Amino acid sequence: MRILFELLAKHDGRLYPATPKGKRIPLRVKNGGIEGRDLFEIAMTESGLDIRIYVMIRLGVSIAAETEKLIYSIKNEVVRLTGIETNSVAIVVSSVISKNTTKRHIEIKG
Repeated sequence: MRILFELLAKHDGRLYPATPKGKRIPLRVKNGGIEGRDLFEIAMTESGLDIRIYVMIRLGVSIAAETEKLIYSIKNEVVRLTGIETNSVAIVVSSVISKNTTKRHIEIKG
């Protein structure tokens, strides 16, 4: 979980953690750990980890470019830190931030 939060934080205000319904999840530390379980789904299969992450993206940011960078980073960090291969990583853009937040459901897999 910490890996995912740290990688999202590197996107400098372009991507934010979100719920599947498109609401922003504030990252907060609780009892030494980061809270925000609604941000992602992880399943272990025979072929590796399946990871799905929900995010909000700022209007004007390239969805393809940002999500591809995030997918690549997640795959590399999970293997580097755990030694477990990722079968799939899916980034779900659940909303777009502009003056008003607009709900979306755009899923990018890698």
